[in-house]
Amino acid sequence: MVKACSPNRTGPMTIFTGSPHKTSEYDEVPGFRYRKISYLDDTRVLNSSATYDSRRFTRLTAFITKKDEDHSDPEMYVEQRVYEGKHEKLIVHELGFGGRIQVDKEYVFAACGDEDRVLGKRDLRLRIVSLEQESFNSYLQDHTTYYGYDIIDNVFLDEDSISKDLPHTVWRNTREGPYKIFLNGKDLQILLAVSNRPTGIAHPQVSPAGGPQLNPKKCH
Repeated sequence: MVKACSPNRTGPMTIFTGSPHKTSEYDEVPGFRYRKISYLDDTRVLNSSATYDSRRFTRLTAFITKKDEDHSDPEMYVEQRVYEGKHEKLIVHELGFGGRIQVDKEYVFAACGDEDRVLGKRDLRLRIVSLEQESFNSYLQDHTTYYGYDIIDNVFLDEDSISKDLPHTVWRNTREGPYKIFLNGKDLQILLAVSNRPTGIAHPQVSPAGGPQLNPKKCH
């Protein structure tokens, strides 16, 4: 079953993953805000039994707060790596626990672990650890990556405004209202001079809207 999740959530979707990937090109979903919590179990002992087990299933440890233990219908999302031909693909599963989560118990979810090219989709063995709020917050700082919070907007300037420290209104085609940014006039002139240095002509590179195009970032 495929479930569509709205991007207009009260908080970011939290996805647990054992993947070492942390790049926007690999993980970014345009228009959607979420966070990934990664946990790699470095305490495993490498032996023949562990190697055999890793071929049959994947292990993942997820962390929750003490107050989450009393949640009657918890939501938890995990990431799975699968293959389509030669290409790698990521899938997010919403896990069901049939009631309150039992900590320090190993849950098994069939075919929800990372796929092996030879053996197919492995089972996921999930262990859940409960932490005090302070410890949980500290853990998030070291293991969480946020996606979808950097937005690139285009600002179009004319020859007059490029030499002045004026506020520029940025409009966006979303529910959010416009906002204003300030661009330093001297810095803009330096950028223009550098961009035109090979030709020695101090003419700005004109965009379709009639002015040089800049891409400032606004972080929410």
